[in-house]
Amino acid sequence: MQADSWQATAPVSEISKRVACTPAKYEPGCFYKRELPLLRTLIDDLEFEPAVFAIDGYVWLGGENKPGIGAHLFESVGRAIPVVGI
Repeated sequence: MQADSWQATAPVSEISKRVACTPAKYEPGCFYKRELPLLRTLIDDLEFEPAVFAIDGYVWLGGENKPGIGAHLFESVGRAIPVVGI
């Protein structure tokens, strides 16, 4: 979804895609292994560069410097687009 502001009550647009693949099995503490490849298939097809990614997940997991899916997403885009975990 894309919103025109943080106060937006509805998205400006939505993007979805069917992906013919089998996601990795769930591994505690390694959610990114399952979800990041699927997120990247959408991101790689975007016709614009987002100003920020807001994701339904953790950027950092509990504990010292343990990256969550948000940190892995940030790294996968070359640290070029901020990621906010919600």
